[in-house]
Amino acid sequence: MRKLLSLILAVAMIAGLSVSSFAAGNGYSTGSDATTTPPYTPTVTTEKTPVEVTKEVVTKNVEAAIAEAITAKKASTEVVIKDAVTITPEAFKTIVEKTAEAKVTAVVHADTMVGKSVASRWYIDPVKAAALPKAINLSVSTTNEESKATKKTFEKFFDNKFAVVSLGQKGSYGMDMDLAIKVDLKDIDVKTMSFMSYDNVTNKFVVIKNPKYFIDKNGYLHFTTPIGGDIIITNGSLKSK
Repeated sequence: MRKLLSLILAVAMIAGLSVSSFAAGNGYSTGSDATTTPPYTPTVTTEKTPVEVTKEVVTKNVEAAIAEAITAKKASTEVVIKDAVTITPEAFKTIVEKTAEAKVTAVVHADTMVGKSVASRWYIDPVKAAALPKAINLSVSTTNEESKATKKTFEKFFDNKFAVVSLGQKGSYGMDMDLAIKVDLKDIDVKTMSFMSYDNVTNKFVVIKNPKYFIDKNGYLHFTTPIGGDIIITNGSLKSK
């Protein structure tokens, strides 16, 4: 066991992103914080049929947003994209180019809809996203099988209460991403929440050190993450059973 623990710690020290891992059947090893944006490693996993938002798809949206801003004499606008699973860098470049021509700034609202209601919303800086090497996955769920399995795993090892937000992106987004989502937090003290990202393939998690979370007047939880996976929300530090 001592040799196994030494090996786990050695691997964690070598990795660019500090990790924690569950040891199957007999506990977990301690980890540290995800304080910087880790290397970009996109993988897509989604509940929906993959719909990639390309340059052609986004053009109509950004032109409508620009027209609205000009009419309202605003210096900024929101480009709304609904139910996107992935968005390409070329699509973001189109937004940047067209808004620059119109002399307005923009933020992208990537919404997941349930009927006519917004279930979740990504707030994306198109300038930063345009510089990414590949498309990013924007799928989000609090009710899919992956989120349920992850919650069950953490409840098995830790004496904490948990909420889980399952993100389609596996690994880094390549930038900080801001998300607003409705989450059931009835068992969690919202004043002392902590956030982690769990990769159920590698069985490792990282602490998101600066999630900048808050709950708005409509009950949406807002937080920032540089990394996808299953976002674990709990209170304070993990307490082993």
